[in-house]
Amino acid sequence: MKKVLLGFLAIIMLGTTAHAQPISDNAVIPMAITVNSILRLNVVRGGNIEFVFNNYQDFLSGLIGSTYSTDVTVTSSGNWDLSILASTTEFFDQSAAPGSGIALNYVSFGLTSTGTNTIGVAGSDTGWYPDGVGPVALGGVSDLSNVAANGRVLQADAGNQGAAGDNAFTINWECGTAATGGGLISTAGVTSGRYTTNVLLSLISVP
Repeated sequence: MKKVLLGFLAIIMLGTTAHAQPISDNAVIPMAITVNSILRLNVVRGGNIEFVFNNYQDFLSGLIGSTYSTDVTVTSSGNWDLSILASTTEFFDQSAAPGSGIALNYVSFGLTSTGTNTIGVAGSDTGWYPDGVGPVALGGVSDLSNVAANGRVLQADAGNQGAAGDNAFTINWECGTAATGGGLISTAGVTSGRYTTNVLLSLISVP
């Protein structure tokens, strides 16, 4: 009887094992990709420009040269435009009456490309638009202005995204030279003093 019972239990257990359902479970792993726009403007050198007319030759010829330059880099994941604008309508002496300052166009600037992205020719990575016209070849100068249309000087043309080494350039400033719209300081009719403004470099992403 015991043998029959044990055999019967073994048959039941074998049948149960043969029809057992697999055990499973599910888990959810949330996943996302976040892409942040990168737009960085860095003034590497020349963040403070001081034109000092020390002698009569400076007075007659103006000031120009590597001393008066600003090195800039742009790191961007997309295309960008750059504006260079004065924050005031003139260089002013705080001790003088309004309107007796030095006109902005006594300072001009040009650009020199030092990065791998080229600037200055239509169809290049970046167009150089002095005085709001262009793009044109490098070498020309643009008068400092506080008018937005004149200040938008570097514009994406063929695409100018890239690292700092791609978008590196030098702003070459000059004051009171024959090339400036205002002409020589000797013709400006200004008195001795220290005349100031702030120059704003504004970087904006574009489609």
